[in-house]
Amino acid sequence: MIPRGRRFRRNAAPVVAASVLVVALVSMVAGCASGPPEPTPEAAPRIVADTSGGAVVSDAPVPVALDPGDLSGWVRAVEVSIRTDGANDPTPVARWELEPTEETDGTRSLQIPLEGLVDGEAYTARFALLLTDGGRWEVDGSLPLRLSLGIPAPVPTPAELVTLDRRPEFAWSVPDAVGDRSGWRARVTYVVSGTESTIEADGGAGRVRPQSPVVELSAFAGRESLVWRVRLVSASGVLGPWSTDGTVRFDPAAAVPVALAHRNGLASVVATPGLSWNPVSGARRYRVEIGVTDDTAADGAAADGAAAGNRLPSADERLETRDPRVRLETPLLEELFVGRTGRTVVWRVMALGEDGVQTPFSPWYRFRYAPVVGGLEPVVPTGTSVMLTVGADDAPEADERPAALVAVTRPFEMMRYELTNDAVAALVAAEVDAGRMVVSDGAVRAAADPERVYLGLGELDFGRQIAFTVDGDSLAVRPGYGSHPAAGVTWFGAVALANALSRLEARQPVYGDAATTEDPAMDADLSHDGYRLPSEAEWATAVGLTGRLRGDDRVAVTEARPVSTPEIRGSNFLRSGDRWEDPLPPYTRNGGPTSPVGALGYATPVGMYDMIGNVWEWTADWYDPDWYGRIADGEVDATAAAAGPDAPVADVYGRTLRTVRGGAWNSPRETVRPGNRGGFAPGATSHSIGVRLVRTLR
Repeated sequence: MIPRGRRFRRNAAPVVAASVLVVALVSMVAGCASGPPEPTPEAAPRIVADTSGGAVVSDAPVPVALDPGDLSGWVRAVEVSIRTDGANDPTPVARWELEPTEETDGTRSLQIPLEGLVDGEAYTARFALLLTDGGRWEVDGSLPLRLSLGIPAPVPTPAELVTLDRRPEFAWSVPDAVGDRSGWRARVTYVVSGTESTIEADGGAGRVRPQSPVVELSAFAGRESLVWRVRLVSASGVLGPWSTDGTVRFDPAAAVPVALAHRNGLASVVATPGLSWNPVSGARRYRVEIGVTDDTAADGAAADGAAAGNRLPSADERLETRDPRVRLETPLLEELFVGRTGRTVVWRVMALGEDGVQTPFSPWYRFRYAPVVGGLEPVVPTGTSVMLTVGADDAPEADERPAALVAVTRPFEMMRYELTNDAVAALVAAEVDAGRMVVSDGAVRAAADPERVYLGLGELDFGRQIAFTVDGDSLAVRPGYGSHPAAGVTWFGAVALANALSRLEARQPVYGDAATTEDPAMDADLSHDGYRLPSEAEWATAVGLTGRLRGDDRVAVTEARPVSTPEIRGSNFLRSGDRWEDPLPPYTRNGGPTSPVGALGYATPVGMYDMIGNVWEWTADWYDPDWYGRIADGEVDATAAAAGPDAPVADVYGRTLRTVRGGAWNSPRETVRPGNRGGFAPGATSHSIGVRLVRTLR
């Protein structure tokens, strides 16, 4: 009798019962067996071991051991069938015929593939022995498989893409850490015009582009779209969950470039303004038209002709560029303004793709050409380097001791002056217009996080600010204070102003969003060409150089040096006697306490004004009072020291501070020296701290 619950079948063709009886009798007479024995219940095939415990957390095939019992010599292969738990359809989702390995104890081991199974699903594996005589024995029991690899669902980026490309790029991000993804793939499925297609990419790429166009040119005229989604596939073929749907639209009218700056009639702020716009997917180049109108109204109205009752200005210049930006250098500006009485620049842009696909022109944008930011001077030109000695063994303050060597090799240029009140007000206006800053509750704040203050107005954390008044949602500068250095700027505000200035010159911002991170300097991309705060070593180089560098100069520079008489006369410090100083509170009778930038007449040998006095200046570095000692002791080598401390050091109150340099209008005479250092909380406002920016040279 065949044991209950088991089936023993052979695949031989059926024969009549009499023939079977004859064959059986002949076999018995011959004294030989024609097939496998009938397993006893005690020796029936069974699952004896597995290492999964039901939960599959590895990408590797699942090992299983079977005891073939009485059928030991008759096993040709093992059939594995996988069914989804709870599914109404009894059809296996996967079936494999595997050749097992015979172990020394007589068991058969095999590896269950995972290809095609979905992570997060529960399955049941069943087994059948395929015998050498063509028979089949179904093994009692089953093996649970709960896939728990934690493969995340990718996220289409962006969720909707408007493109000029007939071979659009499908891009996605993976929000969760999934460890080593070597050998993984990403499977993208898209549907267009009712047809579904699939392409694959390396799992770590996060993007893939079809090899051939997915739509005809007519799709752009018809504003067609396609829907796509993506899933990760492990090296062994386990399928991750599908992403949400992404959409690709072939709609040129919806892809018109949008200006990022210089768009609503505000001041240019910089002398060489840059025009920039959002990149358009599939654009191969951009066409820009630039003109000048004599209409100098500063109300920010769009230059659309109809609204102003004027004829549209004709385009004086037509430029083409591959990058989504163009800088208006001096020769071009001179050509635009020749013969004009106004200084209002108007411009518009369109994107051009392949096969004649293009967007319409954007609306006309406008800005007033009104530079208020001073120029820059090269400090360490390209090809030169400085071996800087910071501090001194006999310095008057502990944080200026001992002397230490720092190698400054990154070329950079620095602003001649600190940012003025006029400049900061104009930059804030541009950022408010772009929706990145707001003016509220006595401060300029990050629009994304109103708790983050960029600029204090009126009463500050330390002192009182007298330069600004609030005019609606923007700033106005009090008469007579426009050319004074801006104070009340937090360290976060200095970073935000650097990014704002970069955008106005169509440069790549160096920092991430100062509203969303505690340390934008750690996220700084120094390969970008935008403005940034100087490192402390760069600031010290600018104040310590005794002459301009040329060619391939390799020079030694000492920061700690005596202050010359001309330097003292050209510095604004406490009781300095400058004509803006009022010795009595609130120190404003003569326009003090600060003095207009550069007004005292002294410039360093490399062309910097007010490096000592007037206002302290933020640097990029964390403040570490033992920094020079760490360098001198060899804990930090000379090259790495140029970048400043890589982590904050809490003071006795538990605060982490940023370094300020240069002293201020309220610094006593005995502290007026190039090597004086200070630390200040990055989120606090002070009436004696301002901003001077640098830019990496290429």
